[in-house]
Amino acid sequence: MNKKSFFITVFFAIISPLIHGYYYNVLDHHHYLPYLNKLLNPSLYVNDYYFSQPHFKYTLFNHLIVFIKKTTNLSFAWIHLIIFIFSLWLLYYAIYRLSFLLFKNRSISTLSMALFLLPKWAGSGYQTHRFYFTTRDLSTGLSVLSLSLILTKKFSKALILIIITFLINPTVPIPIFIFWLFLFLKPFLKKLKLTFPAFFHFNTPWLKIIQSRGTYSFPHLWHWTAWGNVSLIGSLLVSSFLGLKRKIFGKFFNPVSQFIGLSVCLFLFNIIFTFLLPAPQIIQLQLVRVLNFIAIFALISFSALIYQSFLTQNKLLKIASISAALGVYFWSLHLTGWHFLAIWLLPLSLIVVKPKLTLKSGLDLTPFIILFLFLHAVIKFIIINPSINLPHHLDYPNPLINLTSQADWRKVQVWANKNTPVEAVFLTSPKLHGFRVLSERSIIGNRKDGGLVFYSEDYAFDWKQRMDQLKNYHQFNVQDFTNLHQIYSFDYLVVSSDHQPLSFNKVYSNSSFVVFKM
Repeated sequence: MNKKSFFITVFFAIISPLIHGYYYNVLDHHHYLPYLNKLLNPSLYVNDYYFSQPHFKYTLFNHLIVFIKKTTNLSFAWIHLIIFIFSLWLLYYAIYRLSFLLFKNRSISTLSMALFLLPKWAGSGYQTHRFYFTTRDLSTGLSVLSLSLILTKKFSKALILIIITFLINPTVPIPIFIFWLFLFLKPFLKKLKLTFPAFFHFNTPWLKIIQSRGTYSFPHLWHWTAWGNVSLIGSLLVSSFLGLKRKIFGKFFNPVSQFIGLSVCLFLFNIIFTFLLPAPQIIQLQLVRVLNFIAIFALISFSALIYQSFLTQNKLLKIASISAALGVYFWSLHLTGWHFLAIWLLPLSLIVVKPKLTLKSGLDLTPFIILFLFLHAVIKFIIINPSINLPHHLDYPNPLINLTSQADWRKVQVWANKNTPVEAVFLTSPKLHGFRVLSERSIIGNRKDGGLVFYSEDYAFDWKQRMDQLKNYHQFNVQDFTNLHQIYSFDYLVVSSDHQPLSFNKVYSNSSFVVFKM
């Protein structure tokens, strides 16, 4: 990659969060930020059931984050912002490099990054990337880089990247490693006899809990919108093949087709297995995530189709290519019929016009794409005027996150951190998440904790029991809380300010919450 291409990827890493926002201590952060606190201070959360499951032991990256904090004395918020920007750059660099490897065209590579810029659903529960740091995104960038190395037969370097990726997030590079084995270790694979592991068991009660809380891992239970996203990903690939034929992946048509075929097989295996023989040990592998890699190749190949269609002299194809580019670009957290119409106009036009597209170079679209992204960021800033509080957030209206409603909730956490003993246990509403992060205190449990029921049967049953006992929390009276206190011996109780009157000792309150000492 030359200097010009490097600065293009840096531009994308900077402009991306300016367009789709950035957040800290939200959603999946509620899962692992408490673990960072505990690594930093093992005396925290000594009475919290949450740490009985092994999910946090599956990655060494958390130890690296804690090491960085101890070494630099930066806050976790600043460390996550820095790693987030680096992860974005790595992801865009990997996509640019893979696209350029396939098509040798800077415009197609830049357009590939642009279509990838806004996070898109790559199946239920998973996005192509996030608007906050997750190890999944960092692992995806490394995995895509290793794919480029595999395609160019640099197997040793690819294996090193795959191993590093496994250490960061072991579920992401599974299809990449299988592909590496397929191309490099064919003799070994021929001799390999697959056996059914003895530790697999199909525990119906555990599975019912997993299915109710982790529905996104069971494609046969998906809502139609999830399948809509998957079908749109598939239509991008089909459209690209319709227009580009065997030129769809350049000279790497065979290996890339094999990788996509492998990913499709793993996805189908996941569908069949989670439906007929759902073992939690297999579900933990999250094979549904292979859709992310299919989406990456779909976006890259469709970028090539858009570019080649735009270069034709046919006005219909030019209009259809611009429509498709805008449709894919703005396909993000919401999928509507407009996206399908805008995108499918291009393949429909190809069927009507029947052009002979070749992978030729023409007009360099890179300056126009950069200008479009810059104007998008400026216009969005002017119209929406986002709330900015770095390193914590750059907040646009987001259907998944509402920071405004959490201000008082965070105040409760800060109060708990400063005014209660480290071993204190809180009872909070199961619908409110993230209390552990800022308070550094244990809780009885919440709905978010259920995201880890894949990893421990005992933990799954414990979590389900707690959620059953906390059902209708907002209607609990003094006797209900007293009964719960006899079971869990919590030290503090948090309720909303509009909760029915309680005769406990009030120790803190704000406009939204009241805290009682038990």
